[in-house]
Amino acid sequence: LFAFVLLYVYKYIWQARRSMIIYDTRPLRYFFQFWNMLELVNLVCFLGVFGLKIAWIVQSRRVTDNQTIFTSQDYPAQLEGPLWLYSMALYVNSINCLLTFFKLLKYLSMNDNFNILTRTIEKSAKNCIGLLVLFFVVLVAYSLCGVVIYGHTISEFRDFSSAFSTLSQVLLGNLDSYDTMQQENRWLTFGYLGTFTVLELYMMLNFLIAILSESFAEVNEETADQSFDVQVQRVLGTLNFSFKQKSILQRLQLTYNRKSLSSALSDLL
Repeated sequence: LFAFVLLYVYKYIWQARRSMIIYDTRPLRYFFQFWNMLELVNLVCFLGVFGLKIAWIVQSRRVTDNQTIFTSQDYPAQLEGPLWLYSMALYVNSINCLLTFFKLLKYLSMNDNFNILTRTIEKSAKNCIGLLVLFFVVLVAYSLCGVVIYGHTISEFRDFSSAFSTLSQVLLGNLDSYDTMQQENRWLTFGYLGTFTVLELYMMLNFLIAILSESFAEVNEETADQSFDVQVQRVLGTLNFSFKQKSILQRLQLTYNRKSLSSALSDLL
């Protein structure tokens, strides 16, 4: 499996170098493209998992060589290191599962009926990023405010991370701590949760849904103009052209001569 990952690393570097030569793309511009960045993060996570696994095996052997842990009646503190390494490898591997299946969207984007999600996000990305920044700014502000008001009496607001988690649960409809907050200060709690719910739930999230809905409607109109048969014929035509012997030889020649497609056309003109 490790040899497969090394082969995958080699293939990724070779493909990146080939693409930068053919399309005359700078390294930063190539790696900052969404799908290339996703591929790079997935690859780094794979390598990180192997590093953590190797470190876990080495440290576990060192701990088991110490025979005193089997005779001690107390919990051996030496097991904390291997436990942390194993847990981190498990968490990073879970991220790998998501990233690996997310890459299927790249291949589904060849068909306009299947790439509606990616095209909608791409069209609305600029507005969504700005709105999400405002969303988290307001959430952080109310979390700090909750720590100041309720931190000395309510455990759910004892620190910033707890308050942030509690307010996130409020957005999902969980109001278990509402009675305790009312006992602290009834009118202040009404104003605190009322303004937070109006700003975050009724305004910010609805604005986000409105932006995505508008982008989805535009993408859906563009897709409706083309039938499924036309899209399939277009994809098959592109694949047929890409796998022709003449096309393959031309790309290999460009790669061998380290010329991009644009530079080759400029030489001809």
